[in-house]
Amino acid sequence: EFRRVLFRSAALVRHLAAQRCQVSYLAVDAGAALVLTSAQAVSETPGVRCRRLVADLDALDGFADFVEAQGADVNILCAFGILPNTDPHTFVGRIAGWAGPADWVVLSANLYDPSHDESALGTILPQYDNAETRHWLATFFTELDWPVRGSDLRFSLDTRSTPARIQAHLTLSEAVNVTLSERSIAVPAGSQFDVFFSNRFLSGEVPEFVARHGLAVVDSAMTAERVEAVWVCQRRGADE
Repeated sequence: EFRRVLFRSAALVRHLAAQRCQVSYLAVDAGAALVLTSAQAVSETPGVRCRRLVADLDALDGFADFVEAQGADVNILCAFGILPNTDPHTFVGRIAGWAGPADWVVLSANLYDPSHDESALGTILPQYDNAETRHWLATFFTELDWPVRGSDLRFSLDTRSTPARIQAHLTLSEAVNVTLSERSIAVPAGSQFDVFFSNRFLSGEVPEFVARHGLAVVDSAMTAERVEAVWVCQRRGADE
């Protein structure tokens, strides 16, 4: 049962509340809409105190002190859907620093598994390299009145690093100007932009990856499709 609820924080909260645990839930995200959606998902769970925090996750330097000040016996720090689109080294190091010796860190990540499908990344790539995604990514530039079309984007796979990364790049075909704070900046033709990336782990890479940041995996769960997994971690040495 516990493994089945790991993939969504709201399901985990409801599970803990059903076990008669005293639960206080803090929804944290960079956007107000996402915070409200997360909080709403647990708002009707009996006995759960819910609070909201809109914050830049890369700027929460005092968050460890904030967590400690809540006075909870155990904190469960859930990071769902973050590792695919952030620097995983920086973020895992940061969340490990927020966790106390008795706390738990729950991380989700997208996967690829060559042993299951030798062309795993090649099969995944069309999920990103398609007309709808190209149009969505190009919208940022078209709203600036830049002559960019979805077909101008180039997708690539980088399997040399951990995790592997799917990336979208743009090379300007002609010079443009952008105005920032009433200042016009010339952007020459040939300028290159990294527009998008999505990280993909091999499932076996994660325990070693989080260990570099002081965490130890104590349990995990994987979807039947083997494209997403969740790892439950504690600070290394916490059980000693």
